Amino acid sequence: PKTSTIKLPLTPGLPVSLVQPERFPYLGITGDGSCHELRLLRNEIYARHGWVFGRGELADHFASQFWYRPRGDLSNQGDANAAALTAMTEAEINNAAQIRAHEDSIGCG
Repeated sequence: PKTSTIKLPLTPGLPVSLVQPERFPYLGITGDGSCHELRLLRNEIYARHGWVFGRGELADHFASQFWYRPRGDLSNQGDANAAALTAMTEAEINNAAQIRAHEDSIGCG
């Protein structure tokens, strides 16, 4: 798997409870910065607002988190996710975009 060192100027307030904070020190976050970890970190921002994930790894991962409360299910995924986006702060949107840009820059697919 592709990995990198994460050195992004993220906005304070990024939720990092999904991963062990000792592994990610920008804001303090360190770690191997694997594509998998970056994907989970980015999607936790959405999950914290109740994003409804389709079937698959992300849906299974976040369903196993005690704090995750989806805004709906697959039958109303579009409306639920629109509401989740509306609830996100500008800092959260920017953080997700910065993580995604970093994923792209190291070839995460």
